[in-house]
Order: sequence, then C-alpha cells, then structure tokens
Amino acid sequence: MRLKILNSRERKKLIGELGGRYDAELDSDGLQILQGSREYYVTSDECLRQNLEGLRIDSIGLRLAVETKNGLEPTVNAIQLLYKNPKKTVELDQKQAVEFTKNRETETPNADGDYIATHQKKPIDAATVKQGKLKRKLISQ
Repeated sequence: MRLKILNSRERKKLIGELGGRYDAELDSDGLQILQGSREYYVTSDECLRQNLEGLRIDSIGLRLAVETKNGLEPTVNAIQLLYKNPKKTVELDQKQAVEFTKNRETETPNADGDYIATHQKKPIDAATVKQGKLKRKLISQ
C-alpha cells in the first residue's frame, strides 16, 4: 500500500472534518497525517525520519480515520488519544459505559445525532443517538 503525506491544506481540511462533527479540536501538533487508499494514519515526524524499508505500513502509525460509505469516520484510537474538549458528548455512568462498550443500546435524553460517548469526562468512542437510544458507531467498510 502506498501512503501520501498530507500537505498543510489537505491536513487542515481533514482535521476540520474530523473535529467538526463532534465540535472538537484534534491535538495533532508535531504529527504527520498519511493517506492510504481509504484510511488515514497519524505518526510522528521522528518516525518518518527512520529507515522504513521492510516494515509493514501499519506498523509506523496509528489509524486515524476510515473512508466509509457514510463518509469519513474517526477510529476509537483517534477519539481516545487526539480529540480534546469535544462539545458534542454523551456522558455515561458506569453501567451505561459497560453496556456501550459491549455494543448494546442504552437510553439517553440527548437529541438525535452524532456524539462522543464519555465516562468520567474521558472519551470512549463515537456514538449515534436515534429516538432516545444511544448506540456505538462501529466503522463499517
């Protein structure tokens, strides 16, 4: 698989799209974003300075997002490590968080839409609310 390092304009557009859905900022300072055929990876500048000959491509970065039939979806890695101060969140108690991580629906008073599910203000993963039911957004190819 061939990867392309995004230029500053492409990077800004991608970061804006990923952060905009959840009204959040992405902490990507000092990181490079690489684009594959349908996936985006993030890695450090230092990693790209290394001789990568013979390494598997997914071993040099963290998968950031995937192009799906529903658009660009951030991975759980990106949400937990890079998203900061998201405003579109659903705070879960302990029981709800357990159910959520098991991919089970849980009740919520939030309006329909896309959110980041959190527990004790820490991001867990992307979520969708439809008719008062919160469900984990699993990335579908």
